[in-house]
Order: sequence, then structure tokens, then C-alpha cells
Amino acid sequence: MTLGAADPLDPIAEQAIGWMVLLRSGEASAADELALARWRSSDPRCEATWQKLNGSLAAFRVTASQGLPKGTLARSVLQTSMDRRAAIKSCLAFGLVGAGGLSIADQFFPLGDLLADLRTDTAQRRTYKLADGSSAVLGARSAADTEFGSEHRILSLRDGVVMVDIQPDPSRPFIVRTPTLSITSNEGSLVVRRNGALVTASVIRSVARVVTNTRRSLSLPAGQSARFDGTTLAQETVDVDGETSWTDGVLVVNDRPLSYMIDALRPYYPGIIRLDPDVAALRITGVYSLAEPRKALDAVAQTLPVRVRSLMPYFISVTTPA
Repeated sequence: MTLGAADPLDPIAEQAIGWMVLLRSGEASAADELALARWRSSDPRCEATWQKLNGSLAAFRVTASQGLPKGTLARSVLQTSMDRRAAIKSCLAFGLVGAGGLSIADQFFPLGDLLADLRTDTAQRRTYKLADGSSAVLGARSAADTEFGSEHRILSLRDGVVMVDIQPDPSRPFIVRTPTLSITSNEGSLVVRRNGALVTASVIRSVARVVTNTRRSLSLPAGQSARFDGTTLAQETVDVDGETSWTDGVLVVNDRPLSYMIDALRPYYPGIIRLDPDVAALRITGVYSLAEPRKALDAVAQTLPVRVRSLMPYFISVTTPA
């Protein structure tokens, strides 16, 4: 999820991020630490958010392991013509840390999903064991919430992609829900992707039923998927191995537009990949490592008439040849 998208950042979470950046910047004074303590004790929600943020985000320690030079994030947030600490305090007074700093932070850990039950950061995949014995594998920059009761099991996908391996339970259907489409099964494996208004639900094993918010429905056997863009519901055949290869860190592309590949690589790149519309429709086939998006793009440049350039740190442009 990109900061500023339809789902806004919770004000308390935004304030917690501000305090965290201030502490990690090395510019926090004793008075700042006292002010933070007062903020945490001012409302139980503030303390709960602070604790969850520390646990899920692991502060900003992930930056070094993901390739951002140590201190870059803090410097980006703090670089300004005014006094650095005064700048942060001014931002905190308005409940934010500055669009530039938050935008940079969002490239590494999606800020809008920090408080989700299940979540991943940029270039991260993670497997969760769910309360009913099912498992959920989240792709990079993905987030979901869970709600398990006596009559149902619901996983609400906020953003990104998830593969669920469902523990059989005839009395409690397992539902993967998005705002526009839900897919239900009592057992088997499903892959659900949410990218803006477009939702794709694929059945890897067993059978499932898809229902849209417009009350249209489909029954899907294994090897079939449903695509819904808010208007059109389409059923398609899928390559099961290709549809699940991302769980092993591999991107399989079979005669797809270049835009499809770029969309798949973006969650694994800690920065921005800009694709020129003039080359977006070029067809591509290949197998690529999700762990090395730049190498994947360089390989594309060897087979397609495109130019791949790094214009600045954490910004790649894919355009027509010069």
C-alpha cells in the first residue's frame, strides 16, 4: 500500500511513527523522552499502538538489512533548512513526520498496514500459522486481518497477495475477503491477490466459490481463477506452479505484458520502479528471482527493446531505448 492511498494512516499510528523517528534520529532530548512518556500514558490506545508498532515494525532496524545505508531514513526525515529537532517537533505538533520522510519509510515498510494482524515489509515473505491450524503465506508488502469464530474463519486481505493452505473443517468455511470479492472453501489451497481495484482469486487445490459485492458468483475447481475489477468478473485457467512460485522467491512470467512483471517486482524493490507506458505492453517470458529485481530488469533489457537506468538511489526507470 502506498501512503496516501484510499486507506489513510491512523492518527495515533502516525504519531507513534513520528515519535519513533525522533528517538532513532539521535536528536531526542530528555524533555522529548518525557513528552513521549506523557503521550504513551495519555490514552491506552497510544500505549497499545506504541507496543504493537515496536513489535511489528522492529523499529527501523530493518533498513540496514534491506540495503538502505544506516542513518539514511533519519537523515531524509531530518534534512531541512530549519533546526532538525525543531522541524521534527513541528511535525509532531501536527501529528506527522513530513511527507518526504514518511514516503521513504513507506518504501521499506508499508505504513498504512503497520497494525494489521498479518503483514510483511518490502522484499519480505512470511508464513503465519493461523489459530485453526491453517497457514497463510504473505508476499512482500502484503497485509491481512483475521477473524475466527465458532461458525466461520475469515482472512481479510488489505493489500498484496496471500496463499492459504486451509485446515479442513466442514462446519466452518474459510473465507478470504476483500472489499469487492470473497472466496470460500472448506479445505484446499487458494491464492488471492489485491492490487487496487483488481482482485484475482485462484484455486490451487480443491474447489471454492467466489462472490462479488455485486452479487455475482462463480464456482471454481482447481486450476481456475476469477478476476474482478469492480465491474467485470472473468474466469480463467491458471498455471498452478506459476501462480505459487512466488512463495519460493521465483517469478514465472509466460507471455505476459511487461507491466505484469513490473507490478510483480515492485513489492520486492525498496524504492520506485517507473515504467514508460510506451513499453508496458511488450510481451515477456522468463523465470526471475524476486530477491534481485535489478538483475531481473537487466535480463529483460537483454531480450526486449527497453532501457533500464538507475537515475538516483532507489529509483529505476524502464523506458524506450535512447
